[in-house]
Amino acid sequence: MNIFNVTSNKNARLAILFASANSLALGIWSYTVLSGWLQMMPAGSNSRVGIAEGVQGTVQGLVAIPAGYLADKIGREVILKWSSVIGLLSVASLILTLVAMKNNDPLEGRSMQQMPDTHHQFEWMTVSLGLVGMYTGIYSSALEAIFHDSINSEDRLKVSTAKYIADVVFNAAGPITSLILFLFIGDTWAFDDITMVMLIGVVLSVFPIGMLFLFKDKYCLGSESEALNHMSYQSPENTPRLGGVQAMGMITDLDEYAENQPSLPTASVAPMQEPLLELSESDSRQKLKNLQWWIPRVLVTSDMISGLASGMTIKFFPLFFKDETNLPPSATNLIFALSPLLMVLFSTIAMKAAKRIGRVQVPLITGSIGISLLVLMWFLGTFKNEDGAQYMWQDWRIIVPIYLLRTAVMNCAFPLKRSILMDYVRKDERGKWSSLESITQFGWSGSAVVGGWLSDNYGYGGTFLATAALQAIALALFSTLKLFKIKN
Repeated sequence: MNIFNVTSNKNARLAILFASANSLALGIWSYTVLSGWLQMMPAGSNSRVGIAEGVQGTVQGLVAIPAGYLADKIGREVILKWSSVIGLLSVASLILTLVAMKNNDPLEGRSMQQMPDTHHQFEWMTVSLGLVGMYTGIYSSALEAIFHDSINSEDRLKVSTAKYIADVVFNAAGPITSLILFLFIGDTWAFDDITMVMLIGVVLSVFPIGMLFLFKDKYCLGSESEALNHMSYQSPENTPRLGGVQAMGMITDLDEYAENQPSLPTASVAPMQEPLLELSESDSRQKLKNLQWWIPRVLVTSDMISGLASGMTIKFFPLFFKDETNLPPSATNLIFALSPLLMVLFSTIAMKAAKRIGRVQVPLITGSIGISLLVLMWFLGTFKNEDGAQYMWQDWRIIVPIYLLRTAVMNCAFPLKRSILMDYVRKDERGKWSSLESITQFGWSGSAVVGGWLSDNYGYGGTFLATAALQAIALALFSTLKLFKIKN
């Protein structure tokens, strides 16, 4: 199946193309390279990495909710155009920081990290990343809303799956491109080499930013793109098993990526759509209202806690492989290229398993395995040789497979969580709930400040253990969804 031809709607196809181009550019300059650049720059350290990335995440979180609210009120198209302008400003600021603010003072036998930051490049980069966070926080909620507004409810799984696959595949293509660039420029963590690769990725970011000008509200669908309403919640024995999550059986190799008092949606949906809950005909509307109120809030809160946990380590894994496993940039980028591809594979398994054991049960299993593997990574760091070196971490044949398996298992259930959320969110509130998902992404960067401090003071093992503890809390909260008996 061609992921770019999975739908004829212009907004939906453009969203898939945007996901591809944006993931490619970010994969080049942001995933492994940015953390290395911040650590290797004059007066660099892990704490500075955390501060700069934390500013990006904090700004993203602060602007996400008002942006999502405005997307619901004044239209997705307007918000996307605003975000594009901010995005272009962030690119200009990044280029200025990398080129004009570069410290050209002689090294005099010192490493770059031992040099004073006389040109205030760190401060400029922090401001630039703040603009990136603002751009991301503004566009993400509006883009997700206009994308789902442009999909027929019966095709939501198929089209969302195509977008997820595009995102993941090009997430891998970014580090692969970065890997190739390092092989040509010089496969070392030299500051000038890192800067060159970053510049290339930042310049490529202009293309997805420009795409945001092309989305149009007029291409959105009407009632056929609405969320499920109470008419879909029939007694299961009286409802044909068509549409909904059952549509997963029609897809060969793809996976979905992925007011305070709610009222029922008024628009109708396809009458043959599969029920999400096994409710008897005697169940009241009020019960459905309660479900629509609780389920999104439990999901998003759990994701926020999990995001805060991940933020303490996700920005430091490249530095972990650089500092502890002694891997060059090419090998580190290869790890981050393989990781999303494994996520696709494991997501396929998770989707098939969900049809048998449930959309809630699968994330509980995968989350438990992922947390256990992270604890194992911490435990391996306690083994030291006579010189005090953590030799288990230094052996890539041991630590890299564990990391890859842990990352794939921990993230493969995201499409399932996303499908549950979208099944219980009204169309006119999608901007708001998508903005809360952006707040979850805030955690990935915002808590990097804590992760930087932990890694500088307690080593990378300290960040692994703290992350595992918070993720366990998030998983415990998510487990309460079992009380709602959500349909597979």
